[in-house]
Amino acid sequence: VVGLLIEIGLADFGDNAFWDAVTRHGLLAGSLVLVALALSFNAAERRRSVETELNVASIGRIRDFMDDVAAERAWNEDTRARLEAVAEEALLVLMQQTDAPAQEAGKRLRVAATARGSRVELEFASGPTGAQNLEDRIALLADPESDMSELEIERDVSLRLLRHYVTAVNHRQYNEAEIITAVVAVEEGDEG
Repeated sequence: VVGLLIEIGLADFGDNAFWDAVTRHGLLAGSLVLVALALSFNAAERRRSVETELNVASIGRIRDFMDDVAAERAWNEDTRARLEAVAEEALLVLMQQTDAPAQEAGKRLRVAATARGSRVELEFASGPTGAQNLEDRIALLADPESDMSELEIERDVSLRLLRHYVTAVNHRQYNEAEIITAVVAVEEGDEG
């Protein structure tokens, strides 16, 4: 990126009045390219999300969301099925972690998907209804002094299936918020 910025700043674009005005000031040319590159990188990594209740009835809405993510990127049926399987297993894991009174109170689930090249990062975050905004609670996780623990994810069937479908899993808990981040590989030829 830096090399591209320098090259454009030093380039000679002939007698074009616009390019002559822009390239006369290397800082301006570099800034314009930097803005264009930032916009293109952000467009390539668009984050989509859906929020629903943390219960079995929400699986249909989560499946539809995963189908939309796969269709938007023109991924094949195998990748779509893998995304749905990961979503189902993550939902089951989060429901197993939740005690019965909390389920009756209605915890919320936020599912976010971010495509990055040959992989997609899925984030499943749960928290209580009526509590602080999930995004605000997740922001608390960045605090290095927060009481946060990494969990070993190897005990249960849903967790084993989840690890089978993904290349990386990260599970964090903070107070009543719980976050599972799963990275799913997209096979070559899946992307359109």
